[in-house]
Amino acid sequence: MEKEATIDALVNAAVKVGLDGTDAVAKYSYEELGRIYNGIGSDAMPERIRERVTDYLSLFEPAALIHDVRYHESDGTSAAWHEANQEFLHNCLELVARKYGWINIFRVGRAKIAAYAMFDFVESPLGHAAWMKAFEERAKR
Repeated sequence: MEKEATIDALVNAAVKVGLDGTDAVAKYSYEELGRIYNGIGSDAMPERIRERVTDYLSLFEPAALIHDVRYHESDGTSAAWHEANQEFLHNCLELVARKYGWINIFRVGRAKIAAYAMFDFVESPLGHAAWMKAFEERAKR
């Protein structure tokens, strides 16, 4: 029940802000989204560390939910991988803009640095390996 409430809050936040990719999320039940979404960080990370990272970077959770759905739907192509990652960065920057506006430049700067760091991670060879793993898992379903 707690996981479902979290998913509900993330979906509502994504829709409220108008993030790209909410149409992809809408195809799934909250139960399915609960299985797809793992928080912020790689499946390869220990769960307790991923939970801490997710807590610390909670601003970006709605974007991470959409990104996890995109990986869940991986077609194995590089073009779709880059597109999913660009959408993630765009959504993260939109969340920063909505949260801080232009008034608090220090917080905006720090949040943007975090968004770009996460983008660099998902665009790395490790991110591509996760994309391909998701594609292989999808092929099995």
